Amino acid sequence: MHVDTCDYHHDFLPNESFVLVPEQTVHIDFPDASKTTPTTCLAI
Repeated sequence: MHVDTCDYHHDFLPNESFVLVPEQTVHIDFPDASKTTPTTCLAI
């Protein structure tokens, strides 16, 4: 997971929360996900 506006690059693990300020973009990569083994991410 990484944020465009800073040097935050860390693994995002199950059951963790991440809070951003409004209008900030975050990129979450799911390297283990595939069509046969999907994963989910909830964004509120």
